Amino acid sequence: ASQKVTTGDIDYKVGDTVIHKVFGEGVITKTTSMGNDLLLEIAFVKAGTKKIMARLAKLQKV
Repeated sequence: ASQKVTTGDIDYKVGDTVIHKVFGEGVITKTTSMGNDLLLEIAFVKAGTKKIMARLAKLQKV
């Protein structure tokens, strides 16, 4: 069962493709609920795997 958490107007879930301003394009590989935020583990094409808090990430879903 994959977690689905809403941060602002965006739902993030495992398998979503996202774009980060610094790290570029990546795919969410894991989500961990942390209080009212979500820790995203994202496998970026060029930057490797990064862990980012959803509210601070400013990600764009593709």
